[in-house]
Amino acid sequence: MPRSREQCIPATTHTHASPTTRLRSESEAICGSPIEVALLRALIASGERLGWGVTVRWERDGVRRDYATSLQHEGSPTQCWLTLQPQLGPYRADFLVTACHASRADGTLTYWESAPHVVECDGHEWHSSRERRTADAQRDRHLAAYGYRPVRLTGTEIHRDPALCALDVLRLLRVNLLRAWKGPVLQQADATAGSKA
Repeated sequence: MPRSREQCIPATTHTHASPTTRLRSESEAICGSPIEVALLRALIASGERLGWGVTVRWERDGVRRDYATSLQHEGSPTQCWLTLQPQLGPYRADFLVTACHASRADGTLTYWESAPHVVECDGHEWHSSRERRTADAQRDRHLAAYGYRPVRLTGTEIHRDPALCALDVLRLLRVNLLRAWKGPVLQQADATAGSKA
């Protein structure tokens, strides 16, 4: 006797989220606002389009979680880390973004990394008053004094084009990586030129 479709499907069918989906959902829940979620998604997508390995990090209840967004770029020479809601001294940032690049030439492994960039998503509701703008400027100076590079994006920019905002952030990282890479080369050239003088 033929059975109906309902009889073939068990009544207690559960759909379990994959670990990747669960980690992506958990990382988005860490973000403090919809504009942060939009920027996080855009940073992941843009990094992967560039062929970078992208890892999202966060800490909850004293346990750090790392979520590699794609195994496709795991062996990429350029890696990017997006840390969500990190505590930086007295401040909690929206994102801490860093990148590193490794290359092997003549059997020598060369490794360099970018300065850490603190990315803040400034929604109009929280960042429009004179007092808030003053506090943001003081915070940026404090973070810069400790080697962080503050990057502020407005909520309007992120809503309008999150992919462009993400590319702006990744462009800053790439330029910083190039400076880090050229730094030792330029220092060697300066030392060589100084010894000839």
